[in-house]
Amino acid sequence: PAAATSEEDSAQREAERLRRATQTRDKQQVQELTDRMRGYADELGPIVDRVGRTLPPERENAIGPLAEPGEVAGWIRTARSAHEFFAESVSGETGTNVARGAFASAVDALVQMTETYRLALDQPGVREQLFERVRGQRDVALRAWETGTVQLDAINIAVGFGHQHVATLGAGGRPPDSLPEGTGATDG
Repeated sequence: PAAATSEEDSAQREAERLRRATQTRDKQQVQELTDRMRGYADELGPIVDRVGRTLPPERENAIGPLAEPGEVAGWIRTARSAHEFFAESVSGETGTNVARGAFASAVDALVQMTETYRLALDQPGVREQLFERVRGQRDVALRAWETGTVQLDAINIAVGFGHQHVATLGAGGRPPDSLPEGTGATDG
C-alpha cells in the first residue's frame, strides 16, 4: 500500500509539473502571438487602407486611383514577410491554435490580394475582373483577421493577461471591444 501511494503521489506530482509547463508555454505563445499581430496590424493596415482608395469598400463597383507598381511590390514584400511567421506550424492550446489559424488565413488572403492587385496593374484588359478578385480577397482577409482579434482577446483573458487588443486592419484599426487593456487580468 505504501508503494502504491508513493507511485500515485509521484504520478500526481508529474501531472502537476506537466500542467504548469503547458500553462507556461501557452502564456508565452499567447504573448508572442499578441505582440506579433500588433506589429503586423501596423504593417498591414496601411496596405488595406491604400487598396481601399482604389477599391472603396462602401462603393462596390467603383475603382479609384491606382497604386504605382513599386508601391504594390512593397506591399507584396510586406505581406510575404508576415506570411513567413506562419510557415512553421506551432502547436499550442486549442484557443491559441484557432487564433493563429485565423491570422494565418488573413495574411494568406492579403498575400493573394497584393499579388492579384499587381496582376490587375499588369493586365489592363482584365483589370476590372481582377479587381473584383482583389475585393473578395480583401474581404476574406478582413473577416479572418477580425476572427483572430476576437479569439486573441479571449485567450489573453484565459491565460490571465486580461483584455489585450489587436486592431482590425484598415480604416483606423479598431479593437474588438471597448474595454481597457488588461481588464480582467488575473494571476492566470
